[in-house]
Amino acid sequence: MHRLHFLSIRHKLILPIWLILSFSISLKIYAQDQPPAYAVTNVTIHQAGLEPILSGTVIWRDGVITDVGEDLTIPFDAFTIDAGDSLHLYPGFIDGLNVLGSPDDKWEELPGSTPGSPTYERAGVAPQRSPSSMLTRSKDGEEALKRGFTSVNLVPKGRMLPGSTELALIHYEIQKSTLIKETGTLFRFQGSGGGWTSRAYPSTDMAVIAKFRQLLYEATALDEHLQFLESRNGSSLPVVDKDPVLMALIPILKGEKSLFFELANSEDLDRFFALQDEFGFRAVIITGVDITDWSGEIKRRNIQVLSTLRVPDKPKWLVEEEKKEGEEDSVETEPQVEAQPEWKIEEERLFNARQKQAWTQEVKSLSALLNSGVTVGYAGIGTSAKEFRNYIKLLLEDGQLTSEDLLKMMTTSNAEIFGLNERLGSIRPGAIASFTIFSDEFTAKDTDAIMTVTNGQIHNWE
Repeated sequence: MHRLHFLSIRHKLILPIWLILSFSISLKIYAQDQPPAYAVTNVTIHQAGLEPILSGTVIWRDGVITDVGEDLTIPFDAFTIDAGDSLHLYPGFIDGLNVLGSPDDKWEELPGSTPGSPTYERAGVAPQRSPSSMLTRSKDGEEALKRGFTSVNLVPKGRMLPGSTELALIHYEIQKSTLIKETGTLFRFQGSGGGWTSRAYPSTDMAVIAKFRQLLYEATALDEHLQFLESRNGSSLPVVDKDPVLMALIPILKGEKSLFFELANSEDLDRFFALQDEFGFRAVIITGVDITDWSGEIKRRNIQVLSTLRVPDKPKWLVEEEKKEGEEDSVETEPQVEAQPEWKIEEERLFNARQKQAWTQEVKSLSALLNSGVTVGYAGIGTSAKEFRNYIKLLLEDGQLTSEDLLKMMTTSNAEIFGLNERLGSIRPGAIASFTIFSDEFTAKDTDAIMTVTNGQIHNWE
């Protein structure tokens, strides 16, 4: 078990409190009146694109990093945490899109409405919903912090237009997370809910596109009307109905916020491009499918991508084959007589060869997308902690990706996508004090988070 050593020569009154809390059996997360400054020493500091700093030090004050490097002078008023030269510090990971803390999506049809002309709620249209105002009590915040994620682009659970997206600093009590900025709106080809006997318009991909186009045209008309009213200040014109759904889409049309598009099938990209050509919005694609065939067009349009790292499981026969190849057979055995006819053996061999080729292309698609020059970050929506570790393992072993590639996606690339390069994704003076100390490198099989700092606040998981 790794232990963090809490030292403070000049804070003799503070030290006993921290010792009592750190040795408490039941308390996993602790907080107190914060000292003026903090310092973590003797830790290996990792950052995307930079050589690791061995026996490094990070100093922060009022939630902001003030210094980072080797052989630093610790401020006289700092509370010091000694990592003991065996731990690894990483910038806080950024989750590009997730539904952390969101309540389950529910709808109730109003009397008098019909399936062909449903309410916004029934149709899955709610871009005006703010995720930060809907957060519920859950373990989502604590679980994210333990995995190294200190900020997340939040969105409510829902269907074609579930709500706005907001980047927030994660609090272990997720409902207390700190909003950083509004980022955009999520759109997906997902029709209204219910079974075949209860579904309403739109319930197909084409119907979703038609509904979304109509909403954007109505939002355009409302915006033009509002601008006209503003130019005719003082004239006796009727007050226009500011539909909250349409008002929420106007910033997308003006390019003030991004439209986040969750892509489930690569074939839908052409349809989405047609929408972008028609309305000119800024876009970010969230996907776990192979879109390398569109990489040139994505780059030309200056679209950024958030990958869920989703990789199909390796075929079981291939796992067994590789396992056998790696084992040294020191005992000679009699060759086994094939029980199957030759034509069936050849058919199985051809099938396996095609399956291996398809899987290999899929697992290497993310590497190919990165090599094409497209900016790729990370989004954890729809991915469990167990799946996340499995995807990383497959991408490192078979996907031609490195731990540096993954670190960049979850830190500096996401910070760039959200326009927060100076505040998130790196350990530098002026950046928000958000980072995690792991027992080993973050891609190691049995690594654990020992401590997470988010917005300057310490969470001890030991």
